[in-house]
Amino acid sequence: MPRFDRKAMREKLLERHKESFNRKDDSGKFKTIFTGLPEKTQWWRVSEDEHQLDIIPYIASSKHPNVPAGDPAYSVDIWVHRGIGPAEGSYVCLSRMFKKACPICEFQKQMKEQEEFDEDVVKKLSPTRRIIYNVWVHDSTKEEEKGVQLLDASHWLFEKELAELAKLPKGGGFVEYTDPDIGKIISFRRSGKGALSTKYSAFRFLERDQPISDTILNSTFVIENYIHIADYKEIVTALYGKAMEDEDEENFSEPEKEAPKEEVKEEAPKEERKRRGRPAPENPCPYNHKFGIDIEKSDDCQKCEKWDPCSEKADELETEKEKDIPDPEPVKEEPIRRRRRSE
Repeated sequence: MPRFDRKAMREKLLERHKESFNRKDDSGKFKTIFTGLPEKTQWWRVSEDEHQLDIIPYIASSKHPNVPAGDPAYSVDIWVHRGIGPAEGSYVCLSRMFKKACPICEFQKQMKEQEEFDEDVVKKLSPTRRIIYNVWVHDSTKEEEKGVQLLDASHWLFEKELAELAKLPKGGGFVEYTDPDIGKIISFRRSGKGALSTKYSAFRFLERDQPISDTILNSTFVIENYIHIADYKEIVTALYGKAMEDEDEENFSEPEKEAPKEEVKEEAPKEERKRRGRPAPENPCPYNHKFGIDIEKSDDCQKCEKWDPCSEKADELETEKEKDIPDPEPVKEEPIRRRRRSE
């Protein structure tokens, strides 16, 4: 009969149990950028309906990409590649976030340089801008009782709308809607199903009945601590579905310099642009909408790789208008109060 070291066996089995717990939600596909979240973490899924919530601030750690450690933050603004490789995982874009070489961006650039390429495949490789919040939802008593939940939303559809709503006219500053004492409840409506048809609208700030309690403030997540930043080699493995070859790994050193800017190349003849499905040079929009004018007026905008330059052009046009048109007098409105629920 074999003799067992029961103590050693118990310790190793405990490790197996921990490993099993850490893999319990892993389906082998759709790897997310989040790791190590507490077991009872709840993600708020925004349904097609009207909603009310508070965005709850927290104290940033040294891992926050934009806020100094120890300062208050209310979100993490991050660029993410999604649906990457055979496992269709998600990875933080090293180029957009840290100005480092990103293998996904490099692969996308290589595809664009080919004489013929699949436009849909190339677009899917573009990173999307996401915004992550701690939220306290007031849609129902049941939702309120859940306490702080995490919300992962499109920056363009959600945060951009909030930022514009918070800007006061005539240089009057901003509505401090995330402040725990004088902040506001955010009211909005979601419509549409699926990533390309989802819309957020009817944003309003409502008066709070009372400040955010210490209980809620102390139950926030330090969001950036749970975001996994994959290194260059890990992303290469995910992108191509296999680990780097031994000889490549021996000679491998992750690029540290800033990601190179795309070279401006001479335009191909018009006939060739047509063959590739590209627009004529006078209109940079790949869907033949008015560049910088029709932004967010079509579902095409949500999947367009030209969103950034189009958005910058829209800002330029808006700035030119503001130079010639005086700001309107602010309209005085009575504060809207959320109905207090009976206890």
